[in-house]
Amino acid sequence: MKIYSLERKQNIAMTISKAWNFFSNPTNLPLITLSSLKLNITSEIPERMYTGMIITYTVSLILNLTRRSSIIKDD
Repeated sequence: MKIYSLERKQNIAMTISKAWNFFSNPTNLPLITLSSLKLNITSEIPERMYTGMIITYTVSLILNLTRRSSIIKDD
């Protein structure tokens, strides 16, 4: 299986602590994903992400249902 990496940087007008609390909660993934992709998390997820965690999910891309996995890593 090929592994792809997408990295982006963005300035956010809030404290690092508040931003971390939001982004480290995997249940917020649908809130930061385009609604047109219809993201659906298919794996059980804890309240907080951790290094090495694998999240499986489906997204709908132009009438095709695609299953994906993401591995959380720490650089």
